[in-house]
This record gives sequence, C-alpha cells and structure tokens, in this order.
Amino acid sequence: MMKKRLAAIVTAVMAVILAAVFLGSCSEQPTPEERGYTVKVTYDFNDGDGDGESTKRVFYYKPDTPMMKPGDSAEFTIPSRGAAYTVACWRRALLDDTGTPLRSESGEILTEDEVFDFATARATESMMLIAEWKRNPTVTIHVDGREPDVRAYTEGETVNRFSYMKNRRDDNGNVEYTFYDYYIDSGLTEKVSWPLVMGDGENIDIYTKWLPGDVLIIREASDLSKISDYQNKTIYLDADIDCSENKTGFPTLRQFSGKFMGNGHTLKNITKDVTLSRTVTGFGLFGEVKQGAEITDLTLENMTVSVRVTLPATYDVGLLATRVTGDAKITGLTFTGCSVTYEMLSSAEGAYLRYSKDTEYEGAVGSIDDGKTLEFTVTPESGKIDFSALA
Repeated sequence: MMKKRLAAIVTAVMAVILAAVFLGSCSEQPTPEERGYTVKVTYDFNDGDGDGESTKRVFYYKPDTPMMKPGDSAEFTIPSRGAAYTVACWRRALLDDTGTPLRSESGEILTEDEVFDFATARATESMMLIAEWKRNPTVTIHVDGREPDVRAYTEGETVNRFSYMKNRRDDNGNVEYTFYDYYIDSGLTEKVSWPLVMGDGENIDIYTKWLPGDVLIIREASDLSKISDYQNKTIYLDADIDCSENKTGFPTLRQFSGKFMGNGHTLKNITKDVTLSRTVTGFGLFGEVKQGAEITDLTLENMTVSVRVTLPATYDVGLLATRVTGDAKITGLTFTGCSVTYEMLSSAEGAYLRYSKDTEYEGAVGSIDDGKTLEFTVTPESGKIDFSALA
C-alpha cells in the first residue's frame, strides 16, 4: 500500500512539475487549468525560507490526486528557519469567499485546529496550507570575537562536553589564548555540568573562558609529564593532583622563569630521592628560580625528599627551589607533612647544605643570590618544613 502511495505521489509531483515547465516554456501553450490542473494549493512557509527564494509555493493539481508534502521531492524541499526551528506540522488556512485568508486582530492567518494529514489528503479543492514551526532544543556557544555557534538537538538528547575548541593563534601561529572551560553564565562563575539533557524548545547558552598565552592546564596526573615544556610559560593547576598516580611523579625542573598558578589546589605524595655530587649540586622542585618567576596559591602535601651527600661542597636544597637568581614571587603556599632528610656519607666530610635556615622560607628555598628579592608568604594553615639529618 505504501509503495502504491509513493508511486502516486511521484507521478503527481512529476505531473505538477511538467505542468509548471509547460506553462512557462511558451505563452501559446494551454494553461494548467486548460490541461486539467484546476486545484490550486498555496504552501505558505510562514517566515521560513522555503527554497531560499520565496516564502510561498503554489502548485496546481488535477482533481482528486495525492498532494505533495514539502520534502517529498528534491524540487520541493522542506522549508527552513535555521538550525533553531523545524516544521512541526501544516494546517489549512481559513479562507473567505474570495479565497483570501482570514486573519486575527494581530494579523496572523487563522487556521483549522486539525493538523493537515498529507498521508490521506487529496486535491479536491483549492486551499492554502500554513507551516507551523517548532523551536528545537539548541545550545549556543559564545566565543568573544566570533559569531555564536548554534547547534540544534532533539528533545531528550544527551550532549557531552564539546572537544572541538582549539587554542587561538596569532598571525604567526603562536598561541595567543588557551581555551580553559565552558560556563553556563556570561560572568564565567559557574562551569557547565556535563552531560546536558535537552528539554523541549530549550535554548542553553554556553560561554567560554580563555587564558592569555600558551598555558598548560593540569587537570589530571598524566598532565604533569608536559611541565618541562612550560618552564618559561604558564602552568595552571586546575585540580588536586596525587602525583603518585603519574609514572614519573612531578618532574624536577632545572630552572623556572614562568608562572605556576596553584589556584588553591594541592600537589600531594611527591617523593624524591636525590644524590648530590659534582654534577648534581642542589635540589628544588622548580630548580633555579629566575627573574620574574611566580609560584602562587599552592599546597604541597606529604612531600618527602631524601638527600644523600657524597662529596664535600656547598649544596643548595629546598622543596621548591635550589636558588633564587632573580626577583621572584612565591606566595600563598601551604606545606602539610613536608620534609627533607639528608645523609652525609663519610666521603662528604666538610660538605655544607644551604636551606635558608632561620628565614621565613627555611626548607623551601636553598639560597637567594645577593641583591635579589623574593616575595614569600605562607598561609595561616601552613606547617613548617621538617629539615633534618637522617637519624
């Protein structure tokens, strides 16, 4: 039965199209009415663009033949109002005796209450059909400097976190902004809780936050392996990290002149075994802290450093830095259960460890070069770093 109806519609479509072509090819040819196409049906797209050229389409049918539904053929496409809308149904317009549609006080065309059924409809009399639109659930992604990205979904559809957002680069290919995260508000105070489940007709606006420059965002232990590539850039700690979950733990840097933004998060369970010698003359998690470096708002929890001294020399040892060789900033630090234990081998008689004893940064920094300034603060919750010889 379905195949017969489809064949009938296709035949009707071809007949209507041929009639239209025949009508426009020569003024001497008979009109559609003269050829038997006497039923006029006007499809009003009701603000939809239809074929992109008009808001209405008019077709002539032979009496009692199946009627086309927009989308039944490539020549008669479904009208569009962009991704945010789809046609929910068609309704028949109420017409006066002259065939003019009746309108409400607000100017809208009045229609029958019943939805027009194309499956059973036949062209028995001239009529006008009005498209009724339904707003799709949409997600609108806002990025400064770009047109909003509107994406349409169906009711009840699950939307997972978007992964297509890339860092923004300048004309030379350098990273100008690093994408940080999605927010539900334009003030960027509340992150999106994924996944989203779309409601009927719902529009969700999502806003994006960007960090200036090329930034390493650490959200899980595996991200720690990238730190060495950012020792002169910005590192942004976005979660509490158990460093024991990374195969190599927290890498020990030789030097650091960038920014490490702890954002109140914690690095915990860092274990380091260090042997000091002619080639290894000190220890600090960030190595030599240079001019302009910043390490801020970070908690170190359960960090233990075991040091073996093999030769007589002066060594710089601190949890964070071997030496500070330029004006730098280490502020908002919290130390919990952190310790440095050292062992002097017999071969190291006369060796000396510098760890900024009797200063506010004792155990955190090995030494500071003369004339250099270190802004250093700890939180009220911070404990002291236990710096002691192996018992």
